[in-house]
Amino acid sequence: MAGGEGFEPPTSGSGGLCPIQARLPAHSILSRHEGEIINYGLWHRKEGYSIHTVYNDVKRLRRLDKHVSILESESAKRFVGNASWSSGGKQHICEVLDRFCRFNGTRWNRPYYQQMESLPWIPHTGEVDALTNGLGNPLIGTFVHLLKDCGARSGEAWQLRWHQVGFETRTVTITPEKGSLGMQVKVSQVLIQKLSSMQSKFGNERRFVFHPDNVDTIKRLEYFTRNFQRGRSIVAKRLGNPRINLISFRTLRHYKGTMEYYRTQDIVWVKSVLGHKSNNNTMRYVSLIPKEDDDFIVKIATDKMGRVKLLEEGFELIGQDGNEWYLRKRK
Repeated sequence: MAGGEGFEPPTSGSGGLCPIQARLPAHSILSRHEGEIINYGLWHRKEGYSIHTVYNDVKRLRRLDKHVSILESESAKRFVGNASWSSGGKQHICEVLDRFCRFNGTRWNRPYYQQMESLPWIPHTGEVDALTNGLGNPLIGTFVHLLKDCGARSGEAWQLRWHQVGFETRTVTITPEKGSLGMQVKVSQVLIQKLSSMQSKFGNERRFVFHPDNVDTIKRLEYFTRNFQRGRSIVAKRLGNPRINLISFRTLRHYKGTMEYYRTQDIVWVKSVLGHKSNNNTMRYVSLIPKEDDDFIVKIATDKMGRVKLLEEGFELIGQDGNEWYLRKRK
């Protein structure tokens, strides 16, 4: 199939399926218990779970059903226990099996797995900039730049609409997911210019910034992510830096949180930027040391236009002498 096994670039048509079925992940070979899995997805959605959760649950059940019958809970439990997955991966699949057994009326003793908390990897600023500027597709490059500037989750950025972009105020308002709080973040002038260029091209045709209106947004984001990964590999190979291949959409959220705490030393501010409801998730950034050195680019501005230009480029004021402003930015 085009775009990768098990996935076809989505179109606006649903092929006559009901709305939920049309949004479940496509599959080249149906699993042994496809009917039960589809019915589970429909029930799961009716129980109030988000379409993203339903989509991921169905995908995990299909993968598991390739190896062991999901209707035999003890066999599935043995398979998960022997699998070479992380404890977090086992925890997630057992949560899915727990919901599937509840739907199916099956009793089972859920095994206990606990995800091991580890500190996220943070790339150098130069590596993030190299990736952002090196991607050949301007739509993907703008998306990555947005994640870098505002620290949103990829799903949140994917749903960004044109009315949420403040071109004059240089702000982006993020509609949250996963029970987070809404965010309004100041972004760079460079990103605003990229978004303005996109608006002049697409703004009158669609409400969403990064995709047309009448598409399956979940499947389209998967397709978009694979294109990003291909572009990322090209950049890493061209620069001879394999670390760039480690930068994911989620990495950019961790990068934003780490750099904001490094810059402000204010955990409450970082919490508000990332939309966290509690400090528990935000506190991880206190322990992280950004992979930076203490080298700066220092410039002097003597007139208003020069000062504005440097501030828009991310320079910060560190002092002034009469009419001269001293500004710096990390290399």
